[in-house]
Amino acid sequence: MKKILLSITVLLLAAGSLFAQERGKIEEIKDPEIDALTAKRAELYARPRKVKGYRVQLYRGSERETYIEMRNRYRLLYPDGTSHLHYEAPQFSLEVGDCRTLAEANRLRDKLLGDFEDARVVEATITVNGGDQ
Repeated sequence: MKKILLSITVLLLAAGSLFAQERGKIEEIKDPEIDALTAKRAELYARPRKVKGYRVQLYRGSERETYIEMRNRYRLLYPDGTSHLHYEAPQFSLEVGDCRTLAEANRLRDKLLGDFEDARVVEATITVNGGDQ
């Protein structure tokens, strides 16, 4: 008698669990604020932001004319490249590139060494776009 009762109970439980779910359909239950927070985070990361990175310094000195010549030469040779002027009296500094890693900056420096023999990697605060994470 116990075996029959146990068998019927197991059978009913198994049958109940079979009807509890529909095949191929998943129901998601979550707080609506989760979507709002996810959207806000995506918006924040889409904005350009400043991070620590590296640039290649092509010139550092007090002569403004030399700085202008170097900048013009860089723009002529690499029209798609970005250049940045830093001036801390009395020093002008021409830095190029926005590299996230030291390895990336070293590859850029190696590429530029043929045209700019004093090129060296320096730490910098760079601006990255939201997609460049």
